Amino acid sequence: MAAKRCPLCGGRLNKNYCESCGYEVPDDEDISALYNLDPSDYPEPERDPGEIYPDFAPPRDVPEIKPRDSRGNTYRGQYEQQNGQQTTPPPAQGLPPPGKPEDTAGQFIKKYWPLFLTAYFFPVLGTFLTAVLWKRMNPRFRWIAVLAVAAGFVLPPFS
Repeated sequence: MAAKRCPLCGGRLNKNYCESCGYEVPDDEDISALYNLDPSDYPEPERDPGEIYPDFAPPRDVPEIKPRDSRGNTYRGQYEQQNGQQTTPPPAQGLPPPGKPEDTAGQFIKKYWPLFLTAYFFPVLGTFLTAVLWKRMNPRFRWIAVLAVAAGFVLPPFS
């Protein structure tokens, strides 16, 4: 049995149209079709068998990233080949090698001055500390530590 009143305003219906507000009342079949979850009622769209991912977006263009130096300038010319491919830029110049911060004897003395004073005033303790720190010292300047220990034994400060 069809509804005789409009569900919105309560007016009379004439061929599923409300006479007072103009609302079109849907058929019962249209309303029940929204809740029909039977997959056999919906045809499968035809697809090309070679197409694996039909809704996959095409790949985007990747922007070209150029290496930059410490000032933010891009490497140009000498670091790029003629065909446009980039090569690895050279390593930074002027940095001390890792683990060996003392490049001069003055820097070495600044770093180990407590050891030298201990080696001069207390040569036995200075010998022990020099042996403990031997591998951490720069090999070019180890002779300064040996000289401080030797001076402590040869020239005793308390005489």
